[in-house]
Amino acid sequence: TAIAPAQGSVPVRKQKAPTLASMLLTVSQMPIGWGVDNSQSSGSTSCLGKILEPTGIKQTGSATVNFADNGSVPEVGEKLATYAVPANKVFAKIVATIDRCKTLTGTAGGYKMTGTVGQMSFPRYGDQSAAFAATLTAARLTYGEDVLVVRKGSILFGIAEDSLGSPDLSQFQSFVGAALKRVQ
Repeated sequence: TAIAPAQGSVPVRKQKAPTLASMLLTVSQMPIGWGVDNSQSSGSTSCLGKILEPTGIKQTGSATVNFADNGSVPEVGEKLATYAVPANKVFAKIVATIDRCKTLTGTAGGYKMTGTVGQMSFPRYGDQSAAFAATLTAARLTYGEDVLVVRKGSILFGIAEDSLGSPDLSQFQSFVGAALKRVQ
């Protein structure tokens, strides 16, 4: 038996949940000179290449955005994802996978890339978080990459900043703070 609304009342409409894409950073939140980077990156580095895509776990949704400073480095990439299994289990699998990955290999712009990755000290965010620092060498240049993985409720959030040399840690923290404020 359905309960009819009281006479003269307005039916309650369920609001749609925000989409993952609507929770991503926007170009207006980036420093002057930064823009959306829609180029297809030719670089890939073993375990950091697809950190929010752990083997054997199905994603139910995802959204990604990339930004570059004046079309070059530093670069920032953000990804949000949801899964068919509990997010805390996915988070644990992602962190374990990166922890086991000590050496990075891959290609960037046609050049062979090698490097190392390890956990780094970083403020805690969301329900669970883990931060990693990577150093990569390609074509006699050294790049640094800081990566943060956060579980906020049922959403996993990954953000990375790449730079020649070491990324600016305070800038990375400001990107993280701005991005996580949007994740609901």
